[in-house]
Amino acid sequence: MEKNKDFCVLISSCDEYSGLWNNLSLCLNKHIAFDVNIYLVTESKSSSKFKTINVPDERWGFRVTEALKLIDEKIIFWILEDYFFNVDLNAKFFNQIISDFKKFEMDRLQLNPYDEKRELYSSDPHLCALKRDYQKINPNLKYSICMQPSLWDKNFILEVLKPNYSPWEFEILGSKYCKSNNLFIDNSIKKHIYFNAARKLNKLNFTRVISFLDRVINKLFYKDKKFKLSKGWNDFKNKNHLEEIS
Repeated sequence: MEKNKDFCVLISSCDEYSGLWNNLSLCLNKHIAFDVNIYLVTESKSSSKFKTINVPDERWGFRVTEALKLIDEKIIFWILEDYFFNVDLNAKFFNQIISDFKKFEMDRLQLNPYDEKRELYSSDPHLCALKRDYQKINPNLKYSICMQPSLWDKNFILEVLKPNYSPWEFEILGSKYCKSNNLFIDNSIKKHIYFNAARKLNKLNFTRVISFLDRVINKLFYKDKKFKLSKGWNDFKNKNHLEEIS
């Protein structure tokens, strides 16, 4: 596949989660094996595996918006650092959905089940098949905006993502204020196309006040441990020949 100058992969991360980067790279190299720019956004650390964009600010939303201003691509496959893919997303597939993304003037196209209770991932190609069965997402749904793997219009991200948002605030407040009628999902996907490798040590993230308390709690009680590995990690690691995470 000739490099698509309109399309890139953007990984939102932070220095504290750098222990996940090597395994993420292994999964991306295995399942997204074609010529595409892959950007990693973090505060100060760098990785030889990706094109690193450093934004020395603790605010997640600010780092992402500043990074977006530095890249030329207009269509963003936006993911987090613990999304360890387990199905192939090949060049032919991305060419097709990028064409559809433009044709239908989408703001966001989710490539994962909407149902938040579907925690199980699968490597079964039939359950994870991306068949381009597009369905509009009601902007009034609780998580019409979410960080599940999706294609995004860059200008739409800049419109809905505020500098002070954490990922969890972005999902909740972004969904609350989003009015776009151009949000889509591939409704044919029945299982997660990735293994969510890490979990926060606490989940108090519903308002800005609680988000502040969340950061204080982390500094007081979890300063030596930034995240916990998800249930099933050892099994996924062994099946996919990944590295230990310290």
